[in-house]
Amino acid sequence: MRLRRDGIVVIRVQRTFGVDSALTFKVVEAPAVGSVRNFDRPGDRAELVHLAPDQASAEAWLSVHGYPNAVLCPVTNEEGTATIGEAMIAAKAA
Repeated sequence: MRLRRDGIVVIRVQRTFGVDSALTFKVVEAPAVGSVRNFDRPGDRAELVHLAPDQASAEAWLSVHGYPNAVLCPVTNEEGTATIGEAMIAAKAA
């Protein structure tokens, strides 16, 4: 939990759903080419913690929020024409 300067309490809520969940999700927009994904760590268990509009913004966000094992992955032109599934595989391979 963090306190803003004006005393307002700010919290982050995270929910995880199993792959066998009856819920369905739809990707409505792919990240723009040139934006940068901030993952919390390398590897298959990496979680996306932030999507920045560019490399400088990704690095600035990381300097404030930590994540010592973070991996920054730019969105490339090849991903722009790929399907969402292909883009996710490419991002994990980077």
